[in-house]
Amino acid sequence: MPAKPPALALLTLLCACSPAPVDTDAAIDTWTDTGTPPAPEYREIAPQWTAEEAVAYLEEVFAYGWLDPVYTWGEFNGLLAFGDEECPGNNLQSISSLWGCWSDSGYWYLGPGSFTWQESEGTDAEGAYLLEELRTREGDFEILTPSGERFVSGASYEWSRLTYPRRTLASTVFRGSMQWTGSDRAWLANSMSAALWTTAQIGGGTSVRIMGAYGVDGHYVYFEDLFFDGDSCGWQPKGGAVHLRQADQSSTVLTFDDDCSGCVDVTWEDQDLGRVCADWSAYALDIANTTTGAP
Repeated sequence: MPAKPPALALLTLLCACSPAPVDTDAAIDTWTDTGTPPAPEYREIAPQWTAEEAVAYLEEVFAYGWLDPVYTWGEFNGLLAFGDEECPGNNLQSISSLWGCWSDSGYWYLGPGSFTWQESEGTDAEGAYLLEELRTREGDFEILTPSGERFVSGASYEWSRLTYPRRTLASTVFRGSMQWTGSDRAWLANSMSAALWTTAQIGGGTSVRIMGAYGVDGHYVYFEDLFFDGDSCGWQPKGGAVHLRQADQSSTVLTFDDDCSGCVDVTWEDQDLGRVCADWSAYALDIANTTTGAP
């Protein structure tokens, strides 16, 4: 049996295996002061548009057209018609292909997506004819045609319409983004995104109301209860505001008069940029017809 090492020898051995103590003073002395860190650079913000340019910018947004649920349903349904029983299924209402698949016709389908259409006929409380319709579409999907055109959507929307003998009421709620490069509609052919609510009535209080955010082809606006009166204002605005998002993330605001004049006060960061009057009636009528599904 080997003899135990002396305690002093064991202690010496342990000390030799331990790391050398750190000289904190030396470490601090060798640190080099590079000076005060540079201050962060802040972009100087300024009005991006004149009052006239701001109005023209909003007119460009309207000129792209408005979200059309009836048209979108037809395009989606038409693209599903090129599928087959295996890919993505032949019910013409949904896609359920998480890994993606090619149909026999050469169309590519990927992701979950569906479209529903419900309607019922009846009478209202006063006994008048009433047709109720509800269409919804939702999902995160992509459809690719053999020629390379693409329908991609990560959105949900709901369109409802009540049709009476002498008036029609409709509303659309859209949340998300969508693009169909094969479309002949500018708002859909270009990349668009929105969190937008639109209501319209034709007959018996003809009007359009818009609330929420809308972006299309690099244009970004926010509608703050913008109201168009078709009966007493000839489709001119009757109150509301529109915020235009600048490149520096500040906002130029167009505040509409409520006297049917079509005039707006344009401001930026509470700075008055001027006043402009314009004719908005053609845009409002187009939105009313699109939202109600009028031919």
